[in-house]
Amino acid sequence: MGKGLISSDWHIGVKGDSPLYHDIFLNWVDNFLIKNINEHEVRHLFIPGDIFNNRNAINVKTINVAIEAFELLKSAVGKQFTGWKGGT
Repeated sequence: MGKGLISSDWHIGVKGDSPLYHDIFLNWVDNFLIKNINEHEVRHLFIPGDIFNNRNAINVKTINVAIEAFELLKSAVGKQFTGWKGGT
């Protein structure tokens, strides 16, 4: 099965869809998350929730940041993504 990693509460789009925070997030994905995925040979990424900061209205630029992040992660983890939307 392989190792798994749980990461949540990304809140992409925080601070009014700030380009600065978009860049900080992508930098974190590329230079921290993927580094650790590779270092620990993680094969399954679980994201239980709060990918976006605001689920009612998601900015197009914020969606593009999420797509870019998942493309980076797909190359590190492969095609195995597991998601769960819990809540009320």
